[in-house]
Amino acid sequence: MFSKFRELDIIGMILNGGVYFLWVMVLTFAGVTWKWNDGRIIALFVLFGVTLIAFILQQYFAVFTTPARRAFPGTFLKRRSLIILYISTCCSNSAFFVGAYYIPLFFQFTRGDSAIAAAVRLLPFVMVTITVIMSSGALMPVFGYYMPWYFISGVFLVAGSSLMYTVDAQTPTANIYGYSVLLAIGAGAIAQAAYSVAAAKVKGVEVNQAVTFINLAQLGATVLCLAISGTIFQNLALRNLETALAQYGDYSREQLISAIAGAKSDILIHGTPEVKEAAISAIVSAMKNVYVSLIGAGGVVLTTSFFLKREKLFMKMEAVG
Repeated sequence: MFSKFRELDIIGMILNGGVYFLWVMVLTFAGVTWKWNDGRIIALFVLFGVTLIAFILQQYFAVFTTPARRAFPGTFLKRRSLIILYISTCCSNSAFFVGAYYIPLFFQFTRGDSAIAAAVRLLPFVMVTITVIMSSGALMPVFGYYMPWYFISGVFLVAGSSLMYTVDAQTPTANIYGYSVLLAIGAGAIAQAAYSVAAAKVKGVEVNQAVTFINLAQLGATVLCLAISGTIFQNLALRNLETALAQYGDYSREQLISAIAGAKSDILIHGTPEVKEAAISAIVSAMKNVYVSLIGAGGVVLTTSFFLKREKLFMKMEAVG
């Protein structure tokens, strides 16, 4: 047991966790809780930068570890295809997690749904994503070509997120379901594909490192995308509410932040119909801007797909999905 523990890159794992932790801290508090030029935000940015540089140097020079046991398999950064697989996995998983978080939130604000009812509305998105993941996992090894899947993913990600960007408080529910299905197809097409492709493109002794490489892409995407989307939503929603409700009364910053935090806030429960309508429109207007980042993510997947090799690989079906 102790010998296995010694093989872990403990320092690398701690520094890697610190990078993600500080990134989330900065984006969670910046703009809403503390202003961007607040000394505490600046200090967090500095700590984030120092920790990131320390992690890069520790991994590059294999400090307190060995090249084979590093937490981040940096040698794969010299291979074009693996870099594209890493980036595309980040983008597709970002689309899934952002959609899974903000679609129910949209229904809670605009339809007054409870948490359970809003979660039920998420089922089409989740079920289509899972179905497409399983389909790609079954079909990709059969045909052997992986580049078309990344191209298709990019097309659907751009289309779905672009349509979600057009949504407002009055958009019919059926439209939301349709747009989310397009987004789900884009996310599911390559969500797990990189495991199989990466494993097929490296040497046998590198398979474990390749799996770790893609794992880091998935885990990193979850943290980074939700932190970035949360910052976009909170900052824009606060600004929109300040503008939209200025004519209806002198609402404190705490009341506005409370309205952003949930549909059961004082403003949305006890406000007049006009105030409620203005507040919801302001919040939804901010929420749809979250999908701008997914338009960019889809564009990255679509563009980088052209740089993947048009090759046929022997892939194991169980390695995908």
